[in-house]
Amino acid sequence: YGASMLFMPFYEDTKQRVTEHGWRLLYGHQTGFLDIPPPWSLLQQALSSSGIEDDVLVRMVFPLLVGAGVVLTGFWGFHVMYVATGRTTLEHKILLISLNEAAMHQLRTGRRETFLTPKNPFHQGFIGNFRQILGPSLLFVVLPWPVDPLPPFIPDDKKK
Repeated sequence: YGASMLFMPFYEDTKQRVTEHGWRLLYGHQTGFLDIPPPWSLLQQALSSSGIEDDVLVRMVFPLLVGAGVVLTGFWGFHVMYVATGRTTLEHKILLISLNEAAMHQLRTGRRETFLTPKNPFHQGFIGNFRQILGPSLLFVVLPWPVDPLPPFIPDDKKK
């Protein structure tokens, strides 16, 4: 959210610098494309009554927010995958290790064999897994409304 709020000021500042000086790796402060003053200069500005200039703050904070957004999006994506498949991170790691061992065995022997992934007894299907985590209705996830949690899922070995 912060990166989206700072995009236009960052873009306008970068556009202005490029139109004035052209594309360069190093600008006036010789600190790279973002042209951020050296740390001792930033400390002096911060301690002065005027503070650090707004455009310098935008050039410092925007790349950090974009990087944090990329990392958190990847983290969120993996957890959505875990919920969708009904697995935990440990179960996923064990599955990856067993798939890797099966692939290495195929390379050593030269025979192509099929590897059957073990059936997850807690997998209730895509929608069922999300209902188990988020509750019976997505409306209750976003509204502060008290709801009783779903009963715990107990796998039944007799069902096929």
